[in-house]
Amino acid sequence: MLKQCLCGSWNISKIWEKNQKDFVSCRDCGLTFIYPIPKVEEIVSTYSEYLKDYEHDKGYLEDRKNGAKRLRTIF
Repeated sequence: MLKQCLCGSWNISKIWEKNQKDFVSCRDCGLTFIYPIPKVEEIVSTYSEYLKDYEHDKGYLEDRKNGAKRLRTIF
């Protein structure tokens, strides 16, 4: 699979690997990201423990899920 940055560049270098995911950095804009992009469920399960402080805001996690889904439709 090819790795392309959000800026459109293909000039990507692998920084490290963890849990079968590559952490890569764009040599043009400097953005660092995980590839392949995690599924929405993975993101929510990973960060839900950290988001407990926001439980008072009903819909906070749902907003994050919807935002991640919108991003996945772009890519």
